Amino acid sequence: MIGHYHVLLLQAPTPGPHNRIVAKSSAIPPLGLGYIASTLLNDDFEVRILDMDVEDIDVKELQNILESFSPSVVGISTTTLTFKNSLRVAKVIKQHLPECIICLGGPHVTVNYYEALSYPFVDIVVRGEGEITFLEVCRSIAEKNKVPLNIDGTAVRSGNGILSLPKRPRITNLDELLFPARHLMPLHLYNIPGTILTSRGCPSNCGFCAGPVVMGKKYIARSATNVVAEVQMCIDQFGITSFYFVDDTMTHNTQRLQDICDCLRQIKIPTSISRKLKWTCESRADVVTPEILQDMKSAGCTTIQFGMESGSQELLNQLGKKVTLKQIEEAVIWSRQAGISPVLSMVFPHPNETEQTLQQTFDFIRRLYEVGAEKVIPALLTLFPGTRFMDKRDELGLKLLTEDTDECNLGTLTLTTKYLNLNAIANGYSQLLMLTQHLGGDEIGGIGIEDEFLLS
Repeated sequence: MIGHYHVLLLQAPTPGPHNRIVAKSSAIPPLGLGYIASTLLNDDFEVRILDMDVEDIDVKELQNILESFSPSVVGISTTTLTFKNSLRVAKVIKQHLPECIICLGGPHVTVNYYEALSYPFVDIVVRGEGEITFLEVCRSIAEKNKVPLNIDGTAVRSGNGILSLPKRPRITNLDELLFPARHLMPLHLYNIPGTILTSRGCPSNCGFCAGPVVMGKKYIARSATNVVAEVQMCIDQFGITSFYFVDDTMTHNTQRLQDICDCLRQIKIPTSISRKLKWTCESRADVVTPEILQDMKSAGCTTIQFGMESGSQELLNQLGKKVTLKQIEEAVIWSRQAGISPVLSMVFPHPNETEQTLQQTFDFIRRLYEVGAEKVIPALLTLFPGTRFMDKRDELGLKLLTEDTDECNLGTLTLTTKYLNLNAIANGYSQLLMLTQHLGGDEIGGIGIEDEFLLS
């Protein structure tokens, strides 16, 4: 009989050998699963986390783990890219442990829960934030040993149809969440083990971004003291001194940012650790100032990433970015003056991209390198469920070339646009890669994390 209080949390592997190499090179701990694990541990569940990418877990090893741990519930975190592998893993689990209840969560199934539940080996889907919802799911299963049909924030099969329960309200006090259960993760296998999420939600309206699908657009932030307490805990318990704040825009509330910087300057690193505190983050270009960047530098910031997206102001306006090329250029200049390495990300093509706007982007990239950009990282436009571009693709003239989610890796061409055909997009992307690699180095991508993120 399956133990009622054993819960396995699993991150499905990235499909394809090349994708897996890239994924492993930039892998970060699954903080979402870590938060859920802490919540379950606090409720006396026995929990295990598996990251099938970095741990290189194959089917045979997974079966051995299922046999020894004997979970009553398995929660699988899935993105669009890992969706099909999540289904494959779920099928293996159900075949090996027929009584085990399998739950999928993450941005892809938050939107496409009907598709997920069309597979008989998927029992329930958690939509949106998972901590409270999944805890209630596990409590119900532990008590009744069957799939619950009445928990807000879930979708389940009921009779011959799919029952979508009411959406669960966002968690408004993030300070009440326990820190992620990092002790359950193989931190030594991650190139970037020191990741921290200081806020949820993004008020921006970028048409390609899937971030708000799970976390919403309302910006909800942790307090500065709570954030820095987690930093101190990571130093004390794991010896981590280099951090990547993974928020979409950590700098949204500048007063909170200043409070975080003030607290970071008070961080205590044991004398047994010779490394200094260093950190990197992402930001919008229109919220930073020279003074804010200097404050961040004095608190240990070494790298900052801005979303450039395009060198065409017209395309930025259509995107809903609400930022100007001048603001992006100033952010790069001010960052470099403060001693912070500015990294920029961009997407190509935009729905109304033309050869002319692409040339404007080439010119702007050159200009950004001239004024101090560390590197620019191009990605191919990919339509994710729940995004504005996906929902309005016909109106925007976007034509999908494939519906294979295994191709949604930001580096495979999956669409054409109103003005650019397949060859034009392929050539444009190749030119972007050659230009950015020539000007900024040959790295695969990432935010410019230094070697000091590696655990010794």
